[in-house]
Amino acid sequence: MAEYLPSNEVTRTPSLKTRPASVMRDPASGVKGEGEEGTNPSRRKGPRGGKNVVQRREVMVASQVFDLGELPGDTGNLAPGFDHALSWAVSQYEFVATANGNSSKTVDWVKLSTKLLVDEMGDIPVLSLSAQVMHEFTSKLRERPRWQNHRFAKPGGSLSPNAIQTYARGVKTMLSNLAREHIIPYNPLHDYHLPKGQEKLPTTWTPDQMRQILAQPDLSKPEQSRDFTMMALMYDVKCRVSELIRLTMPNLSLEDHRFTVMGKGGRQLVYFFGSDAARALARYLAIRPKPAPGVENVFLRWDGQQLQRRRVYARVRHYGQLAGFTGARISPHTFRHSGAREHLRLGGNLEELRLMLNHRDIKSTMIYARLENEDVKRA
Repeated sequence: MAEYLPSNEVTRTPSLKTRPASVMRDPASGVKGEGEEGTNPSRRKGPRGGKNVVQRREVMVASQVFDLGELPGDTGNLAPGFDHALSWAVSQYEFVATANGNSSKTVDWVKLSTKLLVDEMGDIPVLSLSAQVMHEFTSKLRERPRWQNHRFAKPGGSLSPNAIQTYARGVKTMLSNLAREHIIPYNPLHDYHLPKGQEKLPTTWTPDQMRQILAQPDLSKPEQSRDFTMMALMYDVKCRVSELIRLTMPNLSLEDHRFTVMGKGGRQLVYFFGSDAARALARYLAIRPKPAPGVENVFLRWDGQQLQRRRVYARVRHYGQLAGFTGARISPHTFRHSGAREHLRLGGNLEELRLMLNHRDIKSTMIYARLENEDVKRA
């Protein structure tokens, strides 16, 4: 039996005290700065009583100037002559998103979403998109078989509401980015509301189940000691498996009980771990394989190369089966979900949890509060 289980004490992250920064005046934006009067070039003083009158604006797109009339207003017949198709928009988005540092997964998601739209509706002009077109597109997706044309696809089943919502969001994201960069004159789906998805609560394990799976690795064997340390860290600090396999020795501090890693969205994230996790790390580092030349990763294969994500998934499934887990998804991300849920069970608040999980928006963290509501309902 492994002796490790993260402490029942809630680790509270110090609150971040911020003060509102002064707003720098941008002559082009019309935002007021401290002690200055903002000016908005799209408004002018009228001759009667100083009323604001919206002026006509122009946007330059693809070396052409399109008169957008008075905004906001009816944009049904704007930008005459702009007839670029969806395939052109995808290529423009890929170029801009890559230049702006968007992740390759985000770019692939948007490209796949737009490809499905082109497959179902044709390579139509960008500005001809509307809510009605998107409704027709999502209706066709509801009739589309799940894993269509996939070699492992099983007969029966259609796309889930979440998948349909994701594809519709991908198209809207592309147009929003292109409009923001002034590559297209406006976003034709600005007022389009995405179809409803199906909320699914994440799978979590109880503390007893966590003890069972952490008791499976044999700590006398280097590979299993590595697996135990990774599982303990994912539960204790609530990090993602992709972040853990990218962790390097220079970014790990056993003394400060913290590590820094490049996380989702290209952000540099800081995670803190407890004393039990620190002991597990020290024990693994004492028998860590000799790294291959140029490799600085903390968690390695037997030959000193960087550990791959799919290998961690396979090892976690193996230990879950040894622990007798059946009927539930067994994955590294379950450690993150379980650790987050346990934090709230022990009295932690959502803002602390948001900081621990490195969520940008607390809406992403609210799902764990709904998990706690399920506990209250059962009680």
